[in-house]
Amino acid sequence: MQAPPLVGGVSSEVIDTLALFRTPDDGGETELLLDRAGNVRARWTASMPGGPASPAALIADTERVARIAKATPNHASHGY
Repeated sequence: MQAPPLVGGVSSEVIDTLALFRTPDDGGETELLLDRAGNVRARWTASMPGGPASPAALIADTERVARIAKATPNHASHGY
C-alpha cells in the first residue's frame, strides 16, 4: 500500500527531536508543519482554541509552505 502524498516515514531520532515540541498541557496531541528545510512553520495542539487544524487547513497550509523557497546558505553555511 502506498503512503498518501503528504505523509513520510521518519527515523527514531526525528521522533525524539519532534517530541521536544510537546508540552504537558498540549491536550495529548501536537501537530507540526515543517518546510523543506526542516523549519517549523506552524504548530497546533489539541488544547488550542479550535483544537488541531482541520484536514482542509492542513492541506491549504502545506500547499502554501511548499511554495516557500528554501533559503540558500550564506557564506558561513547558515541558512535563514
